[in-house]
This record gives sequence, C-alpha cells and structure tokens, in this order.
Amino acid sequence: MGIAFTVKFKRGIQGSRLNWLVILPVWLSCAFLGFVLMSLYINPAARLFFKLDYWKAILQFEESLRLVHTEYVDPNKSDLFQLSTQAVNGMLEGLDRHSRFFDSTEYKVFNDDTHR
Repeated sequence: MGIAFTVKFKRGIQGSRLNWLVILPVWLSCAFLGFVLMSLYINPAARLFFKLDYWKAILQFEESLRLVHTEYVDPNKSDLFQLSTQAVNGMLEGLDRHSRFFDSTEYKVFNDDTHR
C-alpha cells in the first residue's frame, strides 16, 4: 500500500509540473498581450488606431493619392513623394498660419537659424 501511494504521489508531482509548463507560458502571453493593448489604448496617438474615422480618412487619402498618381496628365507633377509632401503642407496650412511642414533640409536650415 505504501508503494502505490508513493507512485501516485510522484505522478501527481509530474502532472502538476506539466500543468505549470502549460499554464505559465499561456498566462505570460496573456499578460504581455494585455500590457501591449493597454499601452496602445492609453497613448493618445495610438488610440487613433482603434477609431473607425481614422481608417476612413486614411483610405480616403490613399485613394486620392493613388488616383492622382495614376490618372494625372503630367507624370512629373504626380510623383508620390511630391504629392504626399504637398498634401501634408496643405493639411498643416489649413490648421493655422504658423503651422508648417519641413523636409529634412528645410528643418536643418531652420534649426541652424534659430540656434544662432
């Protein structure tokens, strides 16, 4: 009777260890996923990813950019980088007269001028 008890006890320990080997990675994965999702939700800029209006605006911009790039008569004026830069400039000019978009060279000149 004592032998059967020790065998059952050893199987119980091994089964318990196996349970923890399964439960622990699942629990850690859920905790990590919860942390990532909560940090995305708390961040105001990342919170936009959860809003339907954001994705509608992105799709509208993408469709406009694609149509102008493919259907505009002058291909020199419909370069994707140039179109997106002009779109960002127009978006910021619509906010107020003090907002402006700088590309890397304009920003370097602006930064050098303001730090003198």
